[in-house]
Amino acid sequence: MYQRFKRSLIKPSELGMYIKDSWLRIWVYFFLLLVVGTFPFLLIIYATPGLNNAQIQNVSSNFVENLQSNYTVVDNSLVIPLEEQSLIRGHEFDLYAISISHAPRLSGYQQVSIHFSKEYVQFFVSIYLVKTYTYSDLNLNGFSFNDYSSQNIDRFIRAINYMVIDNQVPNKLFQTTTVLINYAIEYLFFIIFGIFLSRVALNFSIKFKIAVYALTIYVVFGLFSVLFNLGILSFVGIIFLVIYLNKAFTRIVVY
Repeated sequence: MYQRFKRSLIKPSELGMYIKDSWLRIWVYFFLLLVVGTFPFLLIIYATPGLNNAQIQNVSSNFVENLQSNYTVVDNSLVIPLEEQSLIRGHEFDLYAISISHAPRLSGYQQVSIHFSKEYVQFFVSIYLVKTYTYSDLNLNGFSFNDYSSQNIDRFIRAINYMVIDNQVPNKLFQTTTVLINYAIEYLFFIIFGIFLSRVALNFSIKFKIAVYALTIYVVFGLFSVLFNLGILSFVGIIFLVIYLNKAFTRIVVY
């Protein structure tokens, strides 16, 4: 695999020697590229058991705008004024969604959802209800959504973080799967995109095999794009991918 990775980066004209690779080897290499490309995001997911510092700061800075309301928790029950009981307040960040309404939710969104209702708090992973909490479980009895002091917001964040940590196994599995699927779709799109840009007359299966190896340059540029926060590198990677594919395909025709 190392030689394939090396040639894919610096010698695209020699990729034709791999056209007889088995489909198992091709998909194993594709999965390795997937792991390399998603590594920064997987590292963030598994670095902490709960919310990371950026996510905590996000909730804190958006509490007043999206969650602050004239709601209070009294005797382990969320009290919402009658005129607001049909409303749903909420805030979304990364793969998380926090929502508040009078009625409980029947199912979640296509993300990790934390829903505050009259009697309890629900924790969803995707559309599945994983666990239900009382307000006493979360130390939120007596909590006011109308108090936006730093101490009160910290208390709310501790409750959110407690639920995230308590459900970290299904939560992290869902986030990992979501990231891998999203990147797999993106990589397959650019593989097919690069193939259809080429005018070299070759069998699609041959082009696909070569394109998987040529994708390496795009993945590496994408990785540096994330690490150095330079989005332009992803576009550079697309350009190199097209150039590498043309070099590889043309070489096969010559032989």
